[in-house]
Amino acid sequence: MKGNLQGAKLYANEIVLLILQLFRENSWGLKKTAIVCLGKLCEHTAGDLSHVGEVVALVLDGVSGRPWAGKEVLFSTITTLVKHLKQQIPPASVQPLTLAILVECSKKRENDYRKPAVECLGMLCQTFAIDSFEQAKIELIDIVSIEAETDSDRSEQKSISQLQAAAYRTFGQLWLKRPTDTALRASWHQTQTANWRWLLDTLLKGLGGGLPWNVRAAILTSVLSR
Repeated sequence: MKGNLQGAKLYANEIVLLILQLFRENSWGLKKTAIVCLGKLCEHTAGDLSHVGEVVALVLDGVSGRPWAGKEVLFSTITTLVKHLKQQIPPASVQPLTLAILVECSKKRENDYRKPAVECLGMLCQTFAIDSFEQAKIELIDIVSIEAETDSDRSEQKSISQLQAAAYRTFGQLWLKRPTDTALRASWHQTQTANWRWLLDTLLKGLGGGLPWNVRAAILTSVLSR
């Protein structure tokens, strides 16, 4: 294993170029394999990877593109990319990537697809201090308002509760702390003033609404983190 990791680091640039080439293929299987490999490579090279700008452009193109089988792996790869290569990510690409992921949280997607998209959105906004509360609020309201059909099976109920738990945690991540950059404080203050009462009412309503334990735990996480 150690030798494999050393080899990955040694040929990282070549591997990235191969991944970029594979992702442009028409095969969904090859796209998924390329993205999974990219995530592993970001993890193992830990802050020392070239072509990061091209990699971010690749995942942005993948997120913005049409649905394909396994597309949700993009979100875990983006999380890994940010965790290990945050300083190398071009600042100008963060906002477009965030907006593209927000679109993927749409109610037109399956629950098992929306969950990692919502989690990735919260991670990006918290990591880069992006004030997207107003834009994301609409999609998150839709999610926390979902009610399982009375005849739905346990797997469907579990899928809904996991998605809702992710949405409530993301509310907490989107509720940014006071920015150190004075240029951002005016918009931050406007967001906080316009939404603090609504958010508090929403979280308290969720706590007392008989929701599954994992959803209530997610609500408490958001409350305590702020």
